[in-house]
Amino acid sequence: MIWSQDSKWFAFPFSEGHRVTYTHVYHRSGDDFTRLETEDEVRVDAKGDVRNEYVTPIRWINPSVLLLEQYDIFRGGEGKDAT
Repeated sequence: MIWSQDSKWFAFPFSEGHRVTYTHVYHRSGDDFTRLETEDEVRVDAKGDVRNEYVTPIRWINPSVLLLEQYDIFRGGEGKDAT
């Protein structure tokens, strides 16, 4: 789990099996934390036939900017992947 510098945000990777990991982000609202709701997952839409995808938080740049790493492995052999 990674906390923002102001302790109002935190993010953590959540694994859905061994082939998919997404990042969940929460924000302090009063005394509780609420999940950041977005139209899409916190990720970049990769072009191609993705077999495995891992999106993990790296660090908070500032309290409102989170640096993520996305690693995709594509189907089709030849060991193609992208970070």
